[in-house]
Amino acid sequence: MGSGLPGTSVRRVTVDPAEPSRELPDVSPDASPDVPRRRFPRLRRFVRLALASAAVVLAVVLVTLFSVDLGPWLRGQAEQRGAAFLKRDFRIGGLSARLLSGRFVVTDLSIGGLEKGARPFFTAKRITVHVPWWTIVSRDLIVEDVEITDWNMTV
Repeated sequence: MGSGLPGTSVRRVTVDPAEPSRELPDVSPDASPDVPRRRFPRLRRFVRLALASAAVVLAVVLVTLFSVDLGPWLRGQAEQRGAAFLKRDFRIGGLSARLLSGRFVVTDLSIGGLEKGARPFFTAKRITVHVPWWTIVSRDLIVEDVEITDWNMTV
């Protein structure tokens, strides 16, 4: 074949046998001369994939900065130590931290009664504790604010 754009066929046209042949691109009726061909499709695909990956990573980082679930292991440790300290049944439904604001959130807290099977001494749907980060770093723990919602205490 002759020269031309990749993906196009070329045909030879001769008008006079004495005249040298000229190469003309094969023009099909479907081809539109106004539509430019895309160049570097792999590069575009790679850049698009890289941008999408960066957007996902950024979204994960932002969500992580705002709220982190502290997991079942830490929740279990808090339950064990709370039960040992109070000498009662101690259950925590969820434990999370809001990193930017320095708030720790305990959900579905239940402290059992004096005897097994007795009504719970204290229940709370949500407890939010605000601890400034500088106090944690300086090892001088200061609790600025405690907010308890939907709580019930049996006296």
